[in-house]
Amino acid sequence: MDAAFAEYWREMPIDPRSAFRKLVARIKFLTGNTRLSNNKSQAATGVYFNNSIATNLSSLEILDKRLKKHIKNVKRTRLQKQLNKLKFTKGFEERRYHNFSTKELTTIVEAWKHG
Repeated sequence: MDAAFAEYWREMPIDPRSAFRKLVARIKFLTGNTRLSNNKSQAATGVYFNNSIATNLSSLEILDKRLKKHIKNVKRTRLQKQLNKLKFTKGFEERRYHNFSTKELTTIVEAWKHG
């Protein structure tokens, strides 16, 4: 999450629209679940599937609080509204899925290569 926001702040002065879209996609990826395409088993990954044996949501609640702090630093209200809809606990409890193309996934993970 920290790397996603760091990448946003790095890119925002250069290309605000792209930085906006990438940040939303990265936080959706982190707070939700997705089915990996291009594999026969249609494997799922994400906040629920990587933590499915968890019974105590306190760690996810801590992540939600950290996310909220990051969101408060963003000055664009439209971006804040989109990000405030995303929560680690919701992604886990509701097993929320987000669909990403292969190209989008490549863009999403770029932040972690730099972070």
